[in-house]
Amino acid sequence: MECSLGAIVLEGQRLFSGMYINELLTRLLLNHVEHKQLYLAYQDTLVALQGSVDMQLLLRQFELCLLGELGYGINLESDCRSHIAIDANSSYLFTPDVGFEKLMEPEQANAARVYSGSHIVALRDFDLSDTDVAKTAKRLLRSALAAHLGGKPLHSRSLFSK
Repeated sequence: MECSLGAIVLEGQRLFSGMYINELLTRLLLNHVEHKQLYLAYQDTLVALQGSVDMQLLLRQFELCLLGELGYGINLESDCRSHIAIDANSSYLFTPDVGFEKLMEPEQANAARVYSGSHIVALRDFDLSDTDVAKTAKRLLRSALAAHLGGKPLHSRSLFSK
């Protein structure tokens, strides 16, 4: 792969990550529609994947950028109904293309769609140093992306399990 900074050389899990973001772009972008900021983020992500920056952080940042550029950005700042700032001590229900809604009774909601306010705040700050936060971020962004992938799985994800 060529970019203005020279050839991109990726190996192992980092190569699979590059293939994953390629597949996301191929599946989600319309032909002949320019997304200059997205392609700059794509290039920056591929270049960063060559280094030692946390791979999960790079992927989550790219996924957030992709969703935002396509008009499906996730508001990590506030509740989608009340517009009150996300409270680290509360739980929220996430609905793709709608956002987070504070739960008054979290135990009654579908657990797969419930997210800790503290994890949302950490993702907003790009702090995925905690393993649970990193897993939550991955689950959240998978859910958000799945809403636009038409129910077809990404082939590149199977590479990570090998």
